[in-house]
Amino acid sequence: LGGQVAVSLAEQEAVKGLILFNSTARHLAEIAKDQYCAADPVNEIYYQQYMEAAMNATKDTAKGYYYYGCSDFYWADYNGISTLDTLKKTDIHTLIINSRFDRQIFEADIDLWQSEFEKDDKVTFMILDDISHFGYQIDTNDVASVYKNVEFPDDLADIFARFCIE
Repeated sequence: LGGQVAVSLAEQEAVKGLILFNSTARHLAEIAKDQYCAADPVNEIYYQQYMEAAMNATKDTAKGYYYYGCSDFYWADYNGISTLDTLKKTDIHTLIINSRFDRQIFEADIDLWQSEFEKDDKVTFMILDDISHFGYQIDTNDVASVYKNVEFPDDLADIFARFCIE
């Protein structure tokens, strides 16, 4: 959600550049559905129903029902956000960095960014294969390393710095 909030705030402020790190433009309920289904595939049909209910919530239909820990009042407000549309209509130079081993987002998130912005000169997209959701170096052969390593790699800091200087 942090990247989505950053895009919304950047549209309102006079920013020259924006870095989205392990972020998504997909609907948050869709991400939650994917995460829950990965952990509990037996109940996939219920998670699909939660996602649809959250994505269809409006201020007129909200009654206080909860989907993925958030009320339909929350989802009704959230449904007014379109990260893709907002980013497309701004002139903000944007660096999007995603990791294939981030356990919070999925290939669909990487694919969406690439398909939407591959021909957009103001957006630079990078894929890193050995970085956690928070930027720590991980061992891709050890799933638990995402919880053990707290080393922020110098090369990632250099990428951020170079983008800010440009």
